[in-house]
Amino acid sequence: MRPLILSFLFFTSLELLLIKPFWLLWIFFGILIITVLGLVQAKRKLFSLAPTGGGLPLIFLGGNFLFFSLLAGRAWQHIYIVLATLVFYLIFRSDLDRVRTSSFVIFLTAFLWQAGIYGVYLNLFLPLWLVILAVLLITLGLNYQLLAPFRTAPSFWLYIFVLGLIIAESTWVLSFWPFGYLTIGATLFIIYYVISNIIKHSLKGTFNKSIVWQKIALGVLALICLLTVSKWLPS
Repeated sequence: MRPLILSFLFFTSLELLLIKPFWLLWIFFGILIITVLGLVQAKRKLFSLAPTGGGLPLIFLGGNFLFFSLLAGRAWQHIYIVLATLVFYLIFRSDLDRVRTSSFVIFLTAFLWQAGIYGVYLNLFLPLWLVILAVLLITLGLNYQLLAPFRTAPSFWLYIFVLGLIIAESTWVLSFWPFGYLTIGATLFIIYYVISNIIKHSLKGTFNKSIVWQKIALGVLALICLLTVSKWLPS
């Protein structure tokens, strides 16, 4: 099944969801089956967490529907559908085996899941431990894909779990912040981006103090900009 056809069906499923929001599960499972068939036809291993495997498209699909179910505002929803469809198309192209493209999709997927899980937590009042566990599991899966080029390094698995635990701990700390799911998700994204890039340099053997300070400065600047424009939730 061609990427263009899959992307069109993905686009149609999200547009249909705007008309029939109560069909969420049916629409999700429908596009999930179509995506699985597309992956099988493309000869990708469904449960492989390699960047060119079937794991990333399926994880992105789940995070996409979770995040989209929380998004408000019809105009923003249509804009999101177009952008998500472009990413979905990119995922099914061979370009995904490029490190930069793969990293972009992984970071985006991390944001969708982290913001989406926290949004569900705020709306359904889920136990915090369940939210932290969900974020940890998703992050571990994405970590493997993000750091896959360095999987022969002795500290590969250590860094995967360290990064996952940092994000899980950050989720617990941020639960005390008076902000909505978008701000919390974006904050987790910034932390994830900064720490993962430092880890990459360590695995490459290019780690030094200058790089650490550059990444931290970038993260702090991004956080300041984010919190400046974010709305506080009423206590």
